[in-house]
Amino acid sequence: MSNNNIPQDTLSNLRAGMEALKNHLPSSGLISDREIRQAMRLKSIWMNHVVIGEFLTLPIVTIILTTMALATGMNLWLIVVFAIVAFADTFLDLRTFAVSKHWIQEETLVGLSRRLISQKKERRRQTIVSTSLMMPWVIWFVYEYLKHCAPSLSEEMFKWVMGIMSGGILLVAIGVILLVYRKAQRTNDEMIRSLSDSADATGEA
Repeated sequence: MSNNNIPQDTLSNLRAGMEALKNHLPSSGLISDREIRQAMRLKSIWMNHVVIGEFLTLPIVTIILTTMALATGMNLWLIVVFAIVAFADTFLDLRTFAVSKHWIQEETLVGLSRRLISQKKERRRQTIVSTSLMMPWVIWFVYEYLKHCAPSLSEEMFKWVMGIMSGGILLVAIGVILLVYRKAQRTNDEMIRSLSDSADATGEA
């Protein structure tokens, strides 16, 4: 059949319909599974880098603290407690902070969303526990430092300096922890929303 037999307005409508279909397909769930997983990887890459950074810097910090303790006569149990808690917390971050490549590649979209929701809850609990353990350790560290590095301070001055140093260190440390924690929770929320939208588009359950 020749196109001359088809009304011009019908041809225009067909062309418009095909153009609309072409524009719609890239954003539909039919072809976006790979793209949504790539987006998850890009969103979470900073979190994985943070965990890698922790594993790289923690041994260095431990060595520095050990050298300081040996040089000043500070209680070595201070370093032992730090190493145990810090390394345990960092290994937990592999589950509660980093987003596994295996999750992104192998989980269904709904399964990945559930993983991220569970991770948020576990991260909240870990942050509360680790921060609670950090606070007495910082006070203990400041006490040991002043006792061995500033022995000439009077008792009254010792208490004042210890309070100011402890408060300042804790304020900065808790501020950094909350900043990173809130950013991580927001990143999880963004990924969960994207996964939910994609799952709805594909009808995945």
